[in-house]
This record gives sequence, C-alpha cells and structure tokens, in this order.
Amino acid sequence: MDVDKFGWTPKCPARFTNGLVDIRQIDEQTFALWGGDVPTLHPIANHLDEGYVHALTLNSTFNSPEYNVFKDGKPQAITKVASDRRRLEATRFEAASRALSQTFFRGKVWRQEEVSMILNVQVTVDDIPLEPPEIIASRRHLLGLDRGVGINVCPKGAYVDLHYGMVSHSAAFILLIVGTLDEGLRGLSRTFGPCTKVWILFPGCVPENRALFHQLNGTRNILARAGDMIGGIVAKVDSSFDIELPAGALHAVFTLTGGFLAGINYTSIECLPMMGAWLEGCLESFQVNPKNTCADLDKYLKALVATMANQMPEHIPGATSSWLRLLPILQSIMDRQLSTPKLYSLLRGLEKEIKQGRKDLHWATSCGCGSYASDFGGHFLKNHLVHIES
Repeated sequence: MDVDKFGWTPKCPARFTNGLVDIRQIDEQTFALWGGDVPTLHPIANHLDEGYVHALTLNSTFNSPEYNVFKDGKPQAITKVASDRRRLEATRFEAASRALSQTFFRGKVWRQEEVSMILNVQVTVDDIPLEPPEIIASRRHLLGLDRGVGINVCPKGAYVDLHYGMVSHSAAFILLIVGTLDEGLRGLSRTFGPCTKVWILFPGCVPENRALFHQLNGTRNILARAGDMIGGIVAKVDSSFDIELPAGALHAVFTLTGGFLAGINYTSIECLPMMGAWLEGCLESFQVNPKNTCADLDKYLKALVATMANQMPEHIPGATSSWLRLLPILQSIMDRQLSTPKLYSLLRGLEKEIKQGRKDLHWATSCGCGSYASDFGGHFLKNHLVHIES
C-alpha cells in the first residue's frame, strides 16, 4: 500500500512493532491473541449492482438528515440553532454531493484536505439484504435486537482512523460500519462494484490494546501512535468478499478504490463481556463524553436483559460478571453526583424492567457473583443494582 501516494503517511506508524498478519494467513499465535475469534472473509454469492446502491444512497440522503458528513477532514454536525442549522444543512448537502462526485472520479487521487465522505446513510435490510453469515448464526446466540444497514460513500484516498464498533469516542475520522450508531459489536461489511479497501485490525480483547486506545482516545491520527498494539491483521478486501469483525475489534480503514460500503452490526450473547470491557474504560472518563457513553450503556443493558431472559445458564455467569465490573464505577459516578439525566434514566429503567413484568427473568441459575439464585431476577434486584438516592 503506497501511503505516500494517498497522503496517508501521517496516518500510519513508522512501523508496526509486532508486525501485521495477512487475514488469509493467520498463524496460531495471532489466532490465540484474538481468543479464537478472528476477522473472517466470506465469499459473496449475490452481488448488488453499484448503480442500485448509488440510487439508494441518493434517495436516503435526500429524504433524511440522519447521516454523517466529513468535509475537508472535519465532521459537519447538526446544530439546534435554526439559522445555523439551515446554513449547516446546506454545507452538509454540498459536502455529500462532493463525496459522491469524488467517488466516481476513480482515476484521481484526492488530497486529504479535499476528501469528503458520507457515513452511515440509513437504509433497511429490505433495501440491502445484509445478514449475519449462516456460520455465525449457527455458532452464536444472536439477540433479537433491531438492526439497520448503513451505507458509507468514500472516494479514493479516504481514511478512517482506528476505532471500535460501538458508539465511537474518537475525535478523528470515524467509520461506524453499523446501521444504527449504537448497535452491537459484531460487524459485517460489504463493498460494491470496484470499491476496494484495506483494513488494519487489532483484537479489542487484549487489555493492553484497549488501554493504549483509551490513552490515545480523543486525538487525531490514533493509528499512527498505535504501532505497539499486538495481534495486528491486515486485509485487502474488494466486492468479492464480506468482512466479518469479531466483538470489540479495533480497525482502521483505507480506501484504495472509491465506492460504496454497506454494513451491519449485530449483538450476540457472547458479545457481552467484550461490550462490558470497552464500557469500563469509557465510564472511567464518563465526564469526557457522557452522551456517547450512555448510548453504549443503553445497548449494553438491552443486551444484558435479553441475555438474562434467554434462560441459558451457561452464559449467565459471564454476562453478570461483566456487569459486576461496571457496577462500582457506575456507583461512584452516582455518589460523586456526576450523573446525567440520561444515565439516571437508564439505571432506573433497568431496575423497572426487572421489577415489573419480566417473568422470564425470574428463574434459578448461578450468578457471576458466585451465588446460586433460586430467583435470579430477585437476586439481581437485591444485590446488583446501582443505589440511586430518591
């Protein structure tokens, strides 16, 4: 990959200390670092025409403002001030139009300060039938949480900095390959037509990788300073394959040939420990980004309750153990009066859902605290909720 040609030199470390392994040649050591759950390529049987995806993107951006635009490397956010909002919406539309235009000038290499991108244009699985691979659905216990499909439009030379798949906390370019911003942690992405990307991925299950990411979080060019991460994998992916990402995988994405990418995220019971591990770091610095942290926590709590209600005793200790690691951090936030209305609402909502009408939560099983509970819901209510002053 010619990083100089695309202006990516500042985005990459001088060297990856521990090297990168090709996704098609993963060795035993790398496999072990990923906990046996590595990024995987899945051949695509049915290819959608790029023109169809282009038309779908145009229609969705015209009818809904729910997408993210980057212009000259800066996110074009929506503001609540009416006059500013109208001006910014016009700027966003101009940047979105530029991104579509740049994408089809495939022979031109755009300077980084010129690149515009459209990220996370919302469509449905009826528009683009993207579903978890059958091999994943057969091996994982998928939770029936709503999911949509997100489309990203990136011209040649576009770059998305290192991030993970929950609501991102990075201030740099962020590609959420998910349909809805706070969806679960497993991800599946597909490109169309000639679009080609290079993915650099690291296992989020490695504590040292998470610690380094949190240390660099909120700054630009995270990947450039993450060369010491371990378990790195590189994948060059075109429209012949979907790429499937495990829970909590850190990834940066480089676009070699511009085009369209669609992606979903989906939550399985097995995701909960990884979701909890990422939340630990986010909650430790809750005041830095309470909105996104609450969005992550919301999705985690929905997955936690769904897991408890599934009544699969082999998964309860791991799921509740992840919650028990978050519990003292959340209690500290409440005790120090650092909570927000949204956090208060989420914690009250958890208590209410278990207390009122969830009969499927009241069953006998072992808890992550080491106790055996004849009424698990009652045990959880009594022992494992954040204490909130009335």
